[in-house]
Amino acid sequence: MKQRFLRYFSLGIVLTSVLITSCRKDDFVSGDDPQATLTAGKTVVRVFDGPEKTLFLDAISGIGSVSVFNVRREANSQESLNTASSVTLTAAPELITAYNTEHETTYETLPESLFTSGAGLTKISTGYTMVLNPGDFAKDFLINLNFGLYDFNKKYALAFKITNPGNGTTSSTQGQVLVLISVKNTYDGIYSQLDGYIQRYTAPGVAEVGTLSGTLAGNPDLTLTTINATTVEIGNLTWFGGTGGVGGIANLRATIDPATNLVTMSCLGAPTLKNTAGAVNKYDPATKTFTLNFDWNPVTTPRVVSNLVIKYKGSR
Repeated sequence: MKQRFLRYFSLGIVLTSVLITSCRKDDFVSGDDPQATLTAGKTVVRVFDGPEKTLFLDAISGIGSVSVFNVRREANSQESLNTASSVTLTAAPELITAYNTEHETTYETLPESLFTSGAGLTKISTGYTMVLNPGDFAKDFLINLNFGLYDFNKKYALAFKITNPGNGTTSSTQGQVLVLISVKNTYDGIYSQLDGYIQRYTAPGVAEVGTLSGTLAGNPDLTLTTINATTVEIGNLTWFGGTGGVGGIANLRATIDPATNLVTMSCLGAPTLKNTAGAVNKYDPATKTFTLNFDWNPVTTPRVVSNLVIKYKGSR
């Protein structure tokens, strides 16, 4: 009986050892061996951000380095990873034209007068070459953008296709990229409403008695969106208590004089909208705070916003 027990016990140990060895071998081959990944398939070169992205930039003084997109080499062999590879990125303005047609926009290619190529890029007649050095998995397409020359009244974009993937093959889904460039001026952002009052009138001098007129303090945040270097569009202005958007003032805008920080209010949807005479309209750059007073519809049903104080809260 004892010999039979020892025989079965020994057999159990052998079977357990075989199972453990087998499981460890399978796991190692499928997941733990870094060489297993680097020996199968082809090296794929792709635009990591492609095929389309929107680039939001904060305007600065002078020239700034900007990463427009990223090119990646997904190396599936150790040999290709350890070899330098020159990738050709050819300008593709037709991608911008197609986007404009589909979305009814007016983007144009960012002119070369506004930027120079950054580190790692070489300018050629059709676009640029980018060298992925031995060991490089990825590299940024960098440009030095001259914000001082940037025309905020235009919409710019850059578009490229990988026409030579070097020692790899071009990705079938991310072999090109369209980058829509949006530069935000210094006033752009989300603002909290600290103070203010909105009053509706049924006729000049006849204040409306209702639930819409009242304080603006604590109402939902406002969005200030860049129009050009010194103008922002104010969105999400609501009546007292945040009960609904103020109608009739689509494209409400504030234009700041950088020399004096005085603000001029205007509105595309309400041509009568103007600064309230004798009241303060200014911007405080030290605290990123606006104090605004404006009115519209003075002849029929006046609307008056008084002492609207909004303070920068964060970026959009």
